[in-house]
Amino acid sequence: IDRVVASAGAGFYEELVFRLGGVGGGLILLRAARLGPVASTLVVVATSSLVFAGMHHLGPGAEPFLLASFSFRTVLGVMLAMIYLARGFATAVYAHFLYDVYVLLFWL
Repeated sequence: IDRVVASAGAGFYEELVFRLGGVGGGLILLRAARLGPVASTLVVVATSSLVFAGMHHLGPGAEPFLLASFSFRTVLGVMLAMIYLARGFATAVYAHFLYDVYVLLFWL
C-alpha cells in the first residue's frame, strides 16, 4: 500500500509542477511574450520534459545519471505533456500514477 500511496503523491505533485506549472504556466508566459502557439508549445514541452528528467537525478537518494534513464524520462515527460495538452491535468496525473504503480509494483 505504501508504494501505491507514493505513486499517487508523485503522480500528482510532479504533474502539478512540470505539466501545470511548466507547460501551462510556460505557455501563458511565452504567448504573452508573443511567441507563436507552435513555437511556444515546442519550447515548453521540451524544457519541462528535460527538467522533469533531470530532477530525478538530483538530491539525496537520487538515481545516478545514465543517458538511457535520462532519455527515457525525457520521452515520458514529452508523452505526459502531450496528454496534459490533449486531455487536461487530471488525465496526466492519472497516467503518471498508473505508470508509477506499474514500475513500483512490478519492476522493483
